Amino acid sequence: MNRQAPARVVSFLALLAIVVSGLYLVQSQGGSEDLEARWFSRFTTLDFADRLRQTSDDLTRMVRLHAVTGDPVYRTWFDEILAIRNGEMPRPLHYYSVPYWDIVLNTGEHFGERGPAVPIRRLAQDAGLLEDELALLARAEDASNELAALETEVMEVVAAQGGDHALQGEALQAMLRLHGPDYFAAKAQVMVPLVDLHSLHTANFMEWRLNEWQPQASGIFRQNLIITSVLLTLTIVLIAADFWMNRRRLPDAGPRRVLNALATLLALLAVLLTFSFPLRVASDLASYSGSGFLEERLEARDLADNLRQTSDDLTLMARLHAITGDPLYREYFDEILDIRNGVAPRPANYFGVPYWDIVLDSGERGGEAGEAVAMRTLMSEVGLRDDEMAELVQSEDASNALTELEYEVMDVVAAQIEAGAGEYVLEGEALQAMLRLHGPEYHAAKALVMHPLVELERKIVEAGGSAARDNIGSLDQSAGQMIPVLAAAFVFLAAGIWLRRREA
Repeated sequence: MNRQAPARVVSFLALLAIVVSGLYLVQSQGGSEDLEARWFSRFTTLDFADRLRQTSDDLTRMVRLHAVTGDPVYRTWFDEILAIRNGEMPRPLHYYSVPYWDIVLNTGEHFGERGPAVPIRRLAQDAGLLEDELALLARAEDASNELAALETEVMEVVAAQGGDHALQGEALQAMLRLHGPDYFAAKAQVMVPLVDLHSLHTANFMEWRLNEWQPQASGIFRQNLIITSVLLTLTIVLIAADFWMNRRRLPDAGPRRVLNALATLLALLAVLLTFSFPLRVASDLASYSGSGFLEERLEARDLADNLRQTSDDLTLMARLHAITGDPLYREYFDEILDIRNGVAPRPANYFGVPYWDIVLDSGERGGEAGEAVAMRTLMSEVGLRDDEMAELVQSEDASNALTELEYEVMDVVAAQIEAGAGEYVLEGEALQAMLRLHGPEYHAAKALVMHPLVELERKIVEAGGSAARDNIGSLDQSAGQMIPVLAAAFVFLAAGIWLRRREA
């Protein structure tokens, strides 16, 4: 009996080692949750510059619509946009993830439930923007608030007209202020720091990923790999010892020999799988960080946003031309379209600066001419999936269809200038044509451009996040796959021990 005591201790320790290994694998399944949360916290902050830029553009759009049409609903929406941004009104759910105001302009109705009322600066702080990033955000928002003061002055002039709005006298001059040099200069003061913020935050994100998050992720994977390997190595050693210590007590044949052999083989399989899965995960993580996949996703996201920006630039130039009759804006319109279609060379850093805001402000071009490459070609080079490319094509086709309406309006303007011997007067057919660019027909066509672009951006960001989630969660998955193997090893080993005790 005394000679059997060590064998029983080894058998018990082998069972205990399997249990401890299994418990560790269960516990390690949640070990990557914090890592994943920090990844998505930083990843989702990449769009804060776009959010503030969009609210500034929405404010500009509403005040110009109000000044052109006199419709008080646009002033109401102007005040609402400002109040949401300042945290004075609840923010609609998905406010930044859908073309909210394009939909409202098209349908005339608000949609979605209301969320909390939180200022955009608080959102940025809570999201973890760094001090230099927050400084640029604050600078842009301060400039936007100063611009809102100018816009409010214009709206007061419109309000003074009462219900009989006519584009003449003070009302006309006030409307022209929104389409003149002072406004262009103030708008550039908003856009420049936002573009700087986007570039800085993207650079900071990539640096954080490589120098902080990636080492932490690798450390967690390495730690789990070592601990799991030690536990499973100890398990197989104990099972092998148990088998060796009881080999002379086994008969020449029988189920106990088979069950003990199976227990050993299953333990060995557990060790091999535990080694192979974390090694594969570590390899996938290294491949993910070095393959440039994330860089491609970020570049594709920027290009999707840039296509939206070119559509807004075309809208701006068409409206400026229809309001002022200045042929320069039609030249800018044609140039924007040619650059997008790859007909004209794209200026260097065209998408890295608020190019047309600077041109409107200073009249000067920045950067040398680069290659003439169509937007669709650029998007195909960053590895868009078929469903993503379909969204791009749908949006660009809708934008091209919208240019037909814009050209119709600009042709009316050209005819008015020719009839007036070079003098442009915003009245008659020219006035009606200009109003087409600020009415329901235009809002509906513009919404058709924006919808697929927002969906495209969502898919691009989701794909980038999913790739990270898959890599982060691979260790949890491997642990989940190992637990049933250990459970089987425990059952087989326990059965073998039980049969030996019955024999004894």
